[in-house]
Amino acid sequence: KLSIATEYAGGVLHGDNYFIRPEIGYTFWHPTLERPSRQVFGFNLEGGWINTFQRHPLSSLERFYLGSENSIRGFSFRSLFAHNPDGTPLKDANGFILGGTKYIQANVEYHFLLGGPFRVLLFADAGNVYGERQQVSLSGLRYTAGTELRILLPVFGAPLRFIYAINLKRRPDDTFQNFQFSIGTSF
Repeated sequence: KLSIATEYAGGVLHGDNYFIRPEIGYTFWHPTLERPSRQVFGFNLEGGWINTFQRHPLSSLERFYLGSENSIRGFSFRSLFAHNPDGTPLKDANGFILGGTKYIQANVEYHFLLGGPFRVLLFADAGNVYGERQQVSLSGLRYTAGTELRILLPVFGAPLRFIYAINLKRRPDDTFQNFQFSIGTSF
């Protein structure tokens, strides 16, 4: 699956926000083995960029944040945000932590279909967000890995997910949860 989207606000449309926000994503699934159990490999890569125009400040709600069971597993929701070069969180004039204007995220999964509604998978996630004056760099990525149990219940129409994650590049200010629970898929 290849997805490309652009959000546009302001300009001739007017309003409180003035920006353009393109995002791109690529997801690939491939069956690998049939025995001793069916196995599937999955890969997801996505990124985005947001740019303001006409000198309007960018709302913190429009910025990129990562972290959760649907992005970089183990990190709390929206806990990956932009940092200054010295490692401190990037903040606005009121002291609120700001998200980034660019992000990149990659996820790899290997599924073991155990029969019935059960599947176990191994995963590795990488990604980060970057501020206006920061370059996207692979050395700045945050990494997690772990295992997950998914149980598909027809009542929900989506799997229950029990996630165990390990932070592979720990920082002192990380908000990390080794165990997470969710409903739905990761990508």
